[in-house]
Amino acid sequence: MTFWRTPAEIAAVFAPQGELAKRIPGFHARREQIALAQSIQAALEEKTHCLAEAGTGVGKSLAYLATGINWVLEHRTRLLVSTYTKALQMQLLNKELPRLAEEGLFARPFTYAICVGAENYICLWRLLREGSREPLPVFDPEYIQALRRCLEWCKEPVSGLRQDLPMPVPDGLWYSICIVSELCLATRCSFYHECFLQLARQRQRAADVLVANHYLFFTNLINKGRVLPEYTVAVLDEAHKLEDVATQFLGETIAQADVGHLLAGLTRRGRMHFLDNVTCLDAARREKVRAQAVLLSEQQERWWKSLLPLFPLGSDTLRITGPTVSVPAPDTKLLAILAEEFMQYKAAAETEEEEKKLEYYASQLAAVAQVEEGWHERISAEKVYWAEKEKLRTGTCIRLHITPLEVSRHLAELVFASIPTVVLTSATLSLDGDFTYLGSRLGVSRAREISVPSPFPYQQNAALFIPEHVPDPKNAEAFIAYLLTAVEELVQVFNGGIFVLCTSYRVLKKVAEYLRSRDDHRVCLVQGEDSTQRLIDVFQRDTHAVMLGVETFWQGVDIPGQALRCVVITRLPFDVPTHPLHQARAEDLQIKGVNPFLAYSVPRAALMLKQGFGRLIRRQDDKGVVAILDPRVKTRSWGDFFIHTLPSCPRLSAFSEVREFVKTRFPGGCHSIRQEGQAAEEKETIAGWDGRRPPVGQSDSISKKGVTGNEY
Repeated sequence: MTFWRTPAEIAAVFAPQGELAKRIPGFHARREQIALAQSIQAALEEKTHCLAEAGTGVGKSLAYLATGINWVLEHRTRLLVSTYTKALQMQLLNKELPRLAEEGLFARPFTYAICVGAENYICLWRLLREGSREPLPVFDPEYIQALRRCLEWCKEPVSGLRQDLPMPVPDGLWYSICIVSELCLATRCSFYHECFLQLARQRQRAADVLVANHYLFFTNLINKGRVLPEYTVAVLDEAHKLEDVATQFLGETIAQADVGHLLAGLTRRGRMHFLDNVTCLDAARREKVRAQAVLLSEQQERWWKSLLPLFPLGSDTLRITGPTVSVPAPDTKLLAILAEEFMQYKAAAETEEEEKKLEYYASQLAAVAQVEEGWHERISAEKVYWAEKEKLRTGTCIRLHITPLEVSRHLAELVFASIPTVVLTSATLSLDGDFTYLGSRLGVSRAREISVPSPFPYQQNAALFIPEHVPDPKNAEAFIAYLLTAVEELVQVFNGGIFVLCTSYRVLKKVAEYLRSRDDHRVCLVQGEDSTQRLIDVFQRDTHAVMLGVETFWQGVDIPGQALRCVVITRLPFDVPTHPLHQARAEDLQIKGVNPFLAYSVPRAALMLKQGFGRLIRRQDDKGVVAILDPRVKTRSWGDFFIHTLPSCPRLSAFSEVREFVKTRFPGGCHSIRQEGQAAEEKETIAGWDGRRPPVGQSDSISKKGVTGNEY
């Protein structure tokens, strides 16, 4: 093979009788995939960026991988592929890249490597230190057993990655044995040449293709390229999540629990704790620092508690705007004093390890002071100052946020001005073929644009059900009553095999309780009652189950085949209108003379709706119905906008039409569908749980963090 450059050469590679078809079993040529690859190649040639939307089934990962690898091999540079979800990252690493690497498609062989943060690797020095404590600390048996298994595992030629461990590791143990960048001795460590992270970085520097996630992508940019090897081409898959990730990384945040944990480490006694391990401090200095830390802990506890009354009644979020809320000033003098003392003690450190630890604590204390002062003073009009609270087993925890009002200018400089070619791709980037909304939110001023539809036969295999005479969501009681009965009827029509996508945990719980009370024999899987992957595994095996979820299940979940026959959208996925960041961005647009609802809220919700719709049809022969139970798509002037963004398919408006669809698309009806490899009644269980009721002690364990839905 030689390098391929022109549109005709690319079309030949992706053609029915082309090189990919010859080398990859089961390859199907698609016009949409060819057009996508040609557009990406043109962006590479022009050294510009590319907004590439590709519907389900186009094969976008193969399009950008094959084209990108061909380019970087010819130009002797490096390609970075970044994803939002771990599932897609694993798909690229375990399926797509090995397939391309083995088949000799390119002019020369290529190599690839996974890139994850340092904290994902075991630190051999910390692991051996933890395992050599005599006697071992008084921990529960799970801790001791996991520690011993980690020690045994690391004797073999392994990756050292937490995700590759053959057993789960408690968080408490992992924090004691993982790599902490600020404490790393690097080349001066006695285990440097065996270090899992250093070995991984050697593989990364030798690789032509790097596979990372959006979090590491931004970590590298913020650290001026010191985390990842240099690259000139970046493909950001699942780019519809880029603004949210950038918002998180370009802001500052601090949690009450983290501050408490930091200070507790300075007050505890014993050789396993920080102060009693620092030999450069005599007994008097240790006691002085410990006394300061105790006083500081008391001060901090009082200040954090003083914030609780500021939260509006019944709300878990608080926005601080100018003089409208009087916030108690934090006393950060002692934080600064202690940080300065640690830096002074650093000069007397007897070992480099002690020096690193003192510097680490000094920087952590200074960072706490900086965020607390900045949050209280709120001097920047370009930032949003807010807080959230959540209930933990130890009590209520508050988290402070200083968030950029918008990230487009930052992304324009950090990403699009510094990387020659960035390909942003996803199944949901445009609104009816228009990239204006996403481009403006991300700061993309100049780019090639391409939107290729899914090749799947939506007109034959899918339908959109929007029932008539649904109560308006403003009439909450009537709407919820309708919602419960409508979901139950759809469950009966399809005999399960349904995703119910909610926009709030309150509605999620109501629907789950109702379905379980009406049919105690059907498996009802609810987000938060087990891990996402375990719930999905059960759903795929039991083709008559019902799955209920919020944000996680609207995107990134892939269940092909007959296991999923209906997706129920309970409500249009608008952001919570009272969320501080949403409020601030809406106000900013209003000041600029822009209608925030039409320019921001509606497009954002429409993109999420496209993600939800996309859960249904995952392969050529998939069939089913997407039901939107929110009447506003019919009753509001902006409702048609949502419908136009979805793939074109027949519209249904009555349950009788849904039943007729089932009869024609599922011969024998959905009741004839059997579980894969076993009769329907032979339901498998996970850990003794059949999904009909939450496991003991887990029914209230759902975290509310990250809910995107709304109650309006």
